[in-house]
Amino acid sequence: MALKLYLDLHVQTCWSVNIFAKLANILFEYKAMDLSAGEHFGEEFGKISDVRKVPVGHNHMAALETDSKEANQHSSPST
Repeated sequence: MALKLYLDLHVQTCWSVNIFAKLANILFEYKAMDLSAGEHFGEEFGKISDVRKVPVGHNHMAALETDSKEANQHSSPST
């Protein structure tokens, strides 16, 4: 089963994930999201992402979510 990527390609982090997946030859099924229409607040998407943010990678086993603030805190070197 291919990875499903829920992306809104108008969001920088989403198109970055899309480009990376293509360059890395990762097989995925693109699931278009329209954040401006509020699709991420729908009940169906809430079952996939508790925090209702994109990008989200989802397969039959688990969902992989990113929170950009949290990711930035962990990736910046401490001084």
